[in-house]
Amino acid sequence: MINPPIYWTKEKKSRATKLLLSGHSYSKTAEILTQEYPNSNFTAESIRSQKRKGRLGIDSSVDLREAIKSHNERNNIFAEEFYNKESEMYNKKGENFEVIGNYAILDYRGERNPKTLDELLKSCDVDTDIWAVDRYVVNKWETAMKTNDAIVHRPLFQVKAWLVRIKPVEVEFPHVKPIAATNFKKPKLARSSDTKYKKALIIPDAQFGFRRSFDTGALDPFHDRYALDCVLQVAEKEKPDIIIYLGDMLDLPEWSDKFLVSPEFFFTTQPAINELHWWTKEFRQHCNKMIYIEGNHELRMSKAISKNIIAAYNLKPANQPKKLQMTIPTLLALDDLGVEYLGPYPAGEYWLNDNLRISHGTLARKGNADTVKAILAQARNSEIVGHIHRHEMAQKTVHPRQGIRTYVAYSPGTVARIESNIVPAFSPRNDWQQGFAIVNYQDGNGLFQIIPHSIHNGVTLYNGSEVQARKPIINKIKKNIKF
Repeated sequence: MINPPIYWTKEKKSRATKLLLSGHSYSKTAEILTQEYPNSNFTAESIRSQKRKGRLGIDSSVDLREAIKSHNERNNIFAEEFYNKESEMYNKKGENFEVIGNYAILDYRGERNPKTLDELLKSCDVDTDIWAVDRYVVNKWETAMKTNDAIVHRPLFQVKAWLVRIKPVEVEFPHVKPIAATNFKKPKLARSSDTKYKKALIIPDAQFGFRRSFDTGALDPFHDRYALDCVLQVAEKEKPDIIIYLGDMLDLPEWSDKFLVSPEFFFTTQPAINELHWWTKEFRQHCNKMIYIEGNHELRMSKAISKNIIAAYNLKPANQPKKLQMTIPTLLALDDLGVEYLGPYPAGEYWLNDNLRISHGTLARKGNADTVKAILAQARNSEIVGHIHRHEMAQKTVHPRQGIRTYVAYSPGTVARIESNIVPAFSPRNDWQQGFAIVNYQDGNGLFQIIPHSIHNGVTLYNGSEVQARKPIINKIKKNIKF
């Protein structure tokens, strides 16, 4: 019986080359290829013929044993060079050591696995008389690198350590001062007597903050003024009973103790405070009550103070013993505006009625709708959360003895800018969506209805009509906010 011809594809040739150079004979290579490609009947002679014709990337004039020996020598040289590069980077002192005030992060990634933590500290020239290790983690993973016709597998290690100063030093905080007291009169809005339902406007993470240009000094905002004005116009039309900030209204990149603070964020806290106050004052004129729930970004300020200057924590003015000086409510003059601040994160929450809780949220899953599904997994009530900057909603029905219950988990998204590389984040491009929500609800053990609203390029739909951001308002902000 005559064997059918073998169609030698690039993939089959590459596989045959790898098998031969890894030490397999022609017969064994033919056997393995026949198992992997059952539609072709490989023989030792057919593979030997490909090698003689120079189609396998192996010198046809060289014996197979010599080719294998030469291949292994080349791989050993490459592996040694790779190892030496990693060793050189590993032994480069101070390269992976970043100081942030009274804290530091030591991050080594490479092929060598330090035998002890002391070895890592010594190799990076960390002075153990100044720094003490608070905690550390060690991770290991495999990486594959192609060299000529072989795949080289190498283990890589990451050792990350968080350190604190044994003797804290004075840290210079961002210059920031409270908003001057304003003569703001709380509105008293009449509610229609022909409805038993109240209305809430939910505004998610805005990340008020700026990045300063080194060339011009101009401030580029993280928050989206066009999205915010869309929401403001809806507030003007709806006159809700309550407006709720979901937290992370401020970004506060200057105050981060988790990331190295870039100079482009220096001296940007004050303009962020100024502008958020302006928007809050505008929103406050259109509701009877306003709530500001603390998020993890607002928490950055109190954490930075308590970690670096413990003596400044909870200081109060002598003439205002009930008011803490360096806090978000004081800096934003929330008391003057009649805005209730709920914290600290993550304890801050507001129950719209007995069935619907509103908080900033602590969970963040990567997949779409994965966060709200995780919230529902243990739900005993319905939830509205921020934190994830994504528009997500899911529902779950349970059948307890008392009767059927349906729970809802919802996230309205964000009113921060969602273009690439604007808001500081782990990834330059994020799966974020802009939006807000209106909730109709009854007090007590009553019903509620969540009405999601999306925002696209400064436009939202409200009651069947387009609401577009007003450029004169945006220009007014730029003019009136003093930086």
